[in-house]
Amino acid sequence: METLLGDLRLALRMLVKAPLFALLSIGALALGIGANAVMFGVIETVLLEPLVYRDSSRLVMVQTVLEESGTRIGSSPPDFYRLREKNRSFEGVAALYAQPLNLTGAQEPERVRALYITANLLPLLGVEPAFGRGFSADDEKWGSQPVALISDGLWHTRFGGDRSVLGRTLALGGEPATIIGVLPKGFSWLGSEGHVLLPMSFAPGDNRNTHNNYFIAMVRACAPAFHLTRRAPSCATSGRASSATSPRTRCRRSIRSTLRRTCSTSSSQWRLRSSRSSRCSA
Repeated sequence: METLLGDLRLALRMLVKAPLFALLSIGALALGIGANAVMFGVIETVLLEPLVYRDSSRLVMVQTVLEESGTRIGSSPPDFYRLREKNRSFEGVAALYAQPLNLTGAQEPERVRALYITANLLPLLGVEPAFGRGFSADDEKWGSQPVALISDGLWHTRFGGDRSVLGRTLALGGEPATIIGVLPKGFSWLGSEGHVLLPMSFAPGDNRNTHNNYFIAMVRACAPAFHLTRRAPSCATSGRASSATSPRTRCRRSIRSTLRRTCSTSSSQWRLRSSRSSRCSA
């Protein structure tokens, strides 16, 4: 103990003599501890804790992977629409992407995180609005009346938990949207809360709805007690078909399915499933 106290006194004297060095050392230590805490939080949310969605063991994340670098770049809207149209192997295919928007109106403007989702995403995850209704297929059609779901947190902070919020109008990014429902408390997409949910749709000629943009996340749901490896060729076929429709893309890519867990209800092993590559050329 005497030795320890002596070492501590010596260390304090050295720090006092070199305050700049002390500040840099403390800052580096704080930065390292903070970075480790953040990474552990991400790993715990994404890898260790089970997903909070119903039948989460059956959920599959579908991603596009550049073969040369192994970089995962999400998926393009045309790939998603083709997979959804041709899907015969899974119970459902849904998609979403996030975008920050300015929420304005009678109250103080604020920046919110919006999730643009397909109408079947919440049913696929087993999530129902706390009250109100979810999105329908008609809400996805471009030109339909803009509607929105809001989070429980936004409902309380912006509207004071007033249940008459349904039918009110939000101004999001300068565009009006009618509130049709409130999400259950604690709902998030892989640990990231979406303050507002909007239907995913694209205007005719929208450049985002091309094979030049890979920004959406795709989710599939396996049939009960069904293993994804039996359906790997389905992903491969879809990848070849989508690349055939994008002749301008100069790359080598594949559509790869990453599981939170396997699609077998008897196993909890985490795996990365096989992929089939497709070559794109001009």
